[in-house]
Amino acid sequence: MFHSDVLYPKDPFIRYLRNTKLIDMTVCIAGICNVNVSPTILLCADRLVSAGVQFEGGSSKILQITKNCAIMHSSDDSVTSELVLQRLLKRTDSQKKYTPQEIANMLCEECITLKQEKQVKDVLSKYNVAINGLKADPNNLISDAVNDLKFYQYPAFEFIVAGLDEEVIMAHIFKVDQDGNQSSWDSIGFATTGSGGSLAFLELTKWFYSITHELSLAIPRLYFAKKVSERATGVGRYTDYVFLSFQEDENKIPIANMFTISTDQETIKKLDEGYQKLGTSELAIITELKDVVTDRFKQRQEEYAKSQQKTNN
Repeated sequence: MFHSDVLYPKDPFIRYLRNTKLIDMTVCIAGICNVNVSPTILLCADRLVSAGVQFEGGSSKILQITKNCAIMHSSDDSVTSELVLQRLLKRTDSQKKYTPQEIANMLCEECITLKQEKQVKDVLSKYNVAINGLKADPNNLISDAVNDLKFYQYPAFEFIVAGLDEEVIMAHIFKVDQDGNQSSWDSIGFATTGSGGSLAFLELTKWFYSITHELSLAIPRLYFAKKVSERATGVGRYTDYVFLSFQEDENKIPIANMFTISTDQETIKKLDEGYQKLGTSELAIITELKDVVTDRFKQRQEEYAKSQQKTNN
């Protein structure tokens, strides 16, 4: 094995796992599709939230920041991650157009700022009291403060920023974590997060999900990935499902709009039926192959026994 195989494994799922801090609940999935006609983004999420206990919340995790951009979040502490989103909303102007990259950049800044504020309040404030109130020697407290910051328990959360750039007619997906680290997932074409994210990621790579998929093909692909993710601990059964797409206005100018899939009960019913049929057909194929494999190995065992008998004679 070459060193490069260790440092940069070829399997994209292995790379994904090594670069992902897994959240112990929920699932959020975003996928780009239809790029050859009109770039579109699908967003899918459960409603499980965590605030001391885990429960199915009453509101969607798909937050539409602007007409062309939405954010989903997975979190070990929904209160903290939602506070970041509230601060982001205060920074955005509903009358102004933002690119998905600009939204992602502002989200990073808010993540960094909130963490710094929490560190000052939860850790460093007591050292300020010791220095100013108790007249303690600052030099003696520096190492203790640094050590406390090192082991400071800050909630883990991750955002998926998905949006359409109306200037260049492109779709973008970014991931931002609790430390303000940002990554682009445009080249892969989809992103997942949460405890069910790994299973959803595997399902999307199973049949080579592509940004060139038509919307009608991408819709069941992402929905099946959500259903597979429900096998993971901490993933809710309710599904919110929407897509962002371009529509031309009266002046033939492409404008981004959000359309909801999950409120169409007939479509969801058909998707559920399709997922059930998929599982049934896979089981039937495996059962058929079991008989083929059994017969083949029985034949090989008989051939081996005959060859051994000839050798002994």
